[in-house]
This record gives sequence, C-alpha cells and structure tokens, in this order.
Amino acid sequence: MNKTITLLLLFSVSMLFSQSNYYVGFDGDNSNEGSKKRPWKTVQFGINQLFPGDTLNINAGVYNEKLTVNRSGSKDNRIVIRGEKNAVIDATGIDNSQNAILKIENQSFITVTNLELANNIHNYAQGIFINGSSTDITINHCNIHDIHFSNNPKKKANPERNAQGIIVHGSNSEIAITNLLIDSNELYDCRLGYSEGIAVSGNVDGFVVKNNKVYDLTNIGIDIVGHEKVCKDPLKDQARNGVLSNNVVYNCVSPYANSAGIYVDGGQNLEISNNTTFGNGYGIEIGCENKGKSADNITVRNNVIYKNEIAGISVGGFNYPESGKVTNSSFYNNTLFHNTISSKSIAEVYISYNEGLHFENNIIYSDKSGKTIFGNLSSTNVIIDYNLYYSTSQNIFFDWNTKWCVDLLSFQEETGFDKFSTYQNPNFLNGNEFDFHLKDTSPAINSGNSEHVILKGEKDIDGQLRVIDTIIDIGADEYN
Repeated sequence: MNKTITLLLLFSVSMLFSQSNYYVGFDGDNSNEGSKKRPWKTVQFGINQLFPGDTLNINAGVYNEKLTVNRSGSKDNRIVIRGEKNAVIDATGIDNSQNAILKIENQSFITVTNLELANNIHNYAQGIFINGSSTDITINHCNIHDIHFSNNPKKKANPERNAQGIIVHGSNSEIAITNLLIDSNELYDCRLGYSEGIAVSGNVDGFVVKNNKVYDLTNIGIDIVGHEKVCKDPLKDQARNGVLSNNVVYNCVSPYANSAGIYVDGGQNLEISNNTTFGNGYGIEIGCENKGKSADNITVRNNVIYKNEIAGISVGGFNYPESGKVTNSSFYNNTLFHNTISSKSIAEVYISYNEGLHFENNIIYSDKSGKTIFGNLSSTNVIIDYNLYYSTSQNIFFDWNTKWCVDLLSFQEETGFDKFSTYQNPNFLNGNEFDFHLKDTSPAINSGNSEHVILKGEKDIDGQLRVIDTIIDIGADEYN
C-alpha cells in the first residue's frame, strides 16, 4: 500500500512538472488547448499557463502586447519563451502603465529567445526589464529596436527623459541577481535620452554580456553600473563579477555628452575582452561618477577600438575628488586606431584619477593629430610599458600632468613610463579598411612583456590562441 502511494505521488509530481510545448498563433484562440494545431491567441495568456519545464512557442506574426513573465522555472526545468521566425512583439499604441515590452520581476530560470521587440515610444520606455531577485535569466537571439523616450525625433533629452533597450536592476538587498546571460542579441535605432542601450545595475553578482550587436543609439551602448541607489544596501549596490565579451558596439553617440560604446560606472570585478567598438564618443570608458565611490578591479583586454570621436580608452575619476575614482584597473593587448576624429577629441588614451593602473602590450596608432596619451590628474601606482606607438603624421604627443612631450623618448624621460615600448609602424594588413591583423613583418609579433600571464583559455580577438610562440604579441591580434 505504501509503495502504491509513493508511486502515485511520484507520478503526480512528474506530471505536474512534465515538459510541454505550447503555441501562440495570431489566428489562434485563448479557448484552445495551446497545441500546434490549436494555438492560443495572445502571448500573455500563454505565459500565464506555463509551469517549470514548459516552452511557449510564438508563431510568426505581429502581437500588439506588453508582456509580464509571472512564472518561474526551476534549475532542471527552465521556462522557455521562444519566438519562431518573424515573431514580433509590437508595443505600438499600448498604454504606458508598464514601461517595458517584456518585464521579468522576481522570477527565475527563464529563457527568452528569438523574439523581436519593437516600437515602445514614451518616456521611460524599455525593451526588456529584469528586476528584483530574478536569477538564472537568459535573454538571447532577440532583436530590439525603436525604443524611444519620445515620438518626436527632435525633442531634446534631459535627465527626466529616458528610454532603455535592456535594463537589469538588482533592487533586492537580500538576494542578488545571479547567473544572468545576455547573449547574441541585436539592439539598434533607439533614442535613449540620458539612459543606455544595455545596462546592468545594482545588486547583480555574476553575469555575462556577450556576442551582442549594439548600434545607432543616442547614448551609451553597454553600461555596467554601481552606486546609483538601485539597491538600498550600499555595500551591494554594485554590479560585479561580470564578463563583457565579443560584443560589437558602434555609432552610440549622444547629442549632449560624451557617450561610450562600453562604459563601466562604478562596477567591480569585470572582464571586458574581445569586443569591437567604433564610431562612439569613447570606445571603452572605465569611471565612477559618484563621489566617495570607486570602480574596482576592471580588466580590459584583447579589444579592437577604432574611429571613436573623443578617445579610444578613457579611465579614471574624471573630476576626482568631486567624482569617484578607479582602482586596480588593467589594460592589456588592445588595438587602438584613429580615435580622435572629433574636434572635441582628447587623445587615443585619456587617463584621469586612478589608484593602480596597468597599461601594457597595447597598440596605439593615432591619426594625423598625433594625440596619444592625455593624463590630467596625479594618479598613483601606474605602470605603462611594452606598448607600440605610431601615428599617421609620424608625430605623437603626450600630455602628462601638464607636461607636454613631443615624442616617445621625451615621454619616457619625463615620466619613467614605457621603458620597453617602441615607436614603429605595426604593419596591419589593411588599417585603412580596419583590418588590424598583423603582417608577418609586424614589429608587434613576439614583442609583448615576456612575463605577461594570460588567463586560462584566453583567446585573441579572432578566438585563436593568445600566445603562439613563447612571447605574447602586442595588440589584440596574435599573428598566426
């Protein structure tokens, strides 16, 4: 008898959490059973029916809805919301009682994949909003566009006018958002006001943002944020332990400020690697805006950064001590090319206040302006060495704490930096076409710091071995 009861209980539990495929179709009906032949009509109705292990398949069509994911999966039985080809969630005309097209709050073990989200146009509009204690969330292969703070393209932005593509708010002080994956999405054509394309902020501990294509935005492309009071506990109010890799970010330019393709504002323990950024204000910026706070332990390696307006790399507390500061940052094996294309430009590399900065094995190829490194605050514990410099004009300039250096030698003598660095043409395959692979004659080959330690599994910008011979090459490409 006891065995029979146990078997019945096990059967009931397995039935409760059995994996099922359900369908939504534009020509469906919510009184149907949600099968492939008899789909439901609305996506929200379908979401409301899901249990752990279920998959909701959204057939091709345009669904005029905003969605709230109000169900959680489990570790072994995720809930999957999957769009078929040409499945579009279009927010045109939907009221703004919910800011986001897709909202996930205090839910876990959710995958959202292959959806197009579009046309959310009002102040504080969002594409996807993840909030609270939502853990183990995956957003991948989604196409997000036309998220605007106003339907008037000429309306000027101010701090109260904002829109966001994908926003993650770790607002729960007790439970961090963990195991977050934002992978292989495309985000474009958004008027963001004072906000960002992809932003991870607050009590978020453990995340990956990779393989995304982010472009044609009116502010920052990808932003990792701390100290903005998203989480009430100030010790946890900092996105941390994250990886940003293999993203392509371009044409993210603000009409009112210097916006970065990739920006860290007060994050902690971050790896930013193998990304490509161009046509932005800054290529990659590491800073901390809030007074008395810091961005800490940020590593930027193997990135290609070219044709940005103000600087390729910006690092430090821009107005310290009135702003925050950057501590323990490292920049290894990046390739920078012509990043001062605006009349407002600063230099290929802009260094403000840092405590602990290591800048090594980078190629810095400036344009005809020759503006190479600008350092305007007295940072401490700075190491700059084993870099390769060059300029289209044959001249490079350094401005270090108001001391003007007209070539690499004078910079070395004035600062003691770059003892083993050189000024030589890196011999790219075709720099004018932005092909920054090395020719076999490149002086960057086997010229990095012989004591440089690579990460386990680290690859160059092409995903190939980071060290072919015994010594690492300078720049993002390892000659092979």
